[in-house]
Amino acid sequence: MTETRPAATARIVAIMGRGPVTETVRKVLEDEGLTADVRDADLTDNMWRDTRSADALLVDDNLEPAHVEEALERGWIHGTAPVFVVTQRLPGRERYMAWLQAGAWDVLKIPLEAMALVLRLQNILEGGRADQRTHTARRYSLQTLEQVADEALALADRYDRDLYCVALTVDWPRDGDTDPAPVVERLANASQKLVRGSDLVGLADERTLLVLLPDTDEQGALAFKGRLVETLENKLKKWGVLGTLRAETIASEEVDSARELLSLSVRRLGR
Repeated sequence: MTETRPAATARIVAIMGRGPVTETVRKVLEDEGLTADVRDADLTDNMWRDTRSADALLVDDNLEPAHVEEALERGWIHGTAPVFVVTQRLPGRERYMAWLQAGAWDVLKIPLEAMALVLRLQNILEGGRADQRTHTARRYSLQTLEQVADEALALADRYDRDLYCVALTVDWPRDGDTDPAPVVERLANASQKLVRGSDLVGLADERTLLVLLPDTDEQGALAFKGRLVETLENKLKKWGVLGTLRAETIASEEVDSARELLSLSVRRLGR
């Protein structure tokens, strides 16, 4: 069995311009025991060299989203490696959405969100996300999901962004003896293929799946919920599982904390 590498030994590639942002990123990573292979973003011929083996990538907002999108499509960046965009100035909504659509996990303003960047890298790398090549896609436990949801909620509040949570549970026949935990685990695996890199998937308990959707409005959240339910219902039929799905959407503006958001999501399901 392949062991998950600790974050300190993970391979992080940073494709950055020359300037204070690069030095800030380098310093904050080093202070937390992380190191990065820093490359000049202007050297376009070599900037994607050997990046497929990287566990995580940091890219400068001066790059174009299309460059990262192309790198992902061509396999120069491994599809499971998280990509974070760092910038000195908060981009407009159109630019921000372009980055997410290109495959970036998020855009972080440096130095303001330098520690948020480090915490995200540590959560992902130490949790095994970087080793998805050989492991089942990692999902957050309720406790860990609450921690990353706190960060997502803070960013949504700070930048006036939308954030929704989709909660899903399985109802079983009264006379059935199905153990829900393995089924919900398999549903969580299937849901990983539907989410964006910036979305967060977690299990609230052995019956409840939660998906946090940053930068998603009500219409988008409802559309995602419908797609999720349809896909997972088809999975249940394929597996021969006699269960039915119920799902709810909850807006972050309804609550004051991540804990409230997650607990309200479970209560909305009548659990």
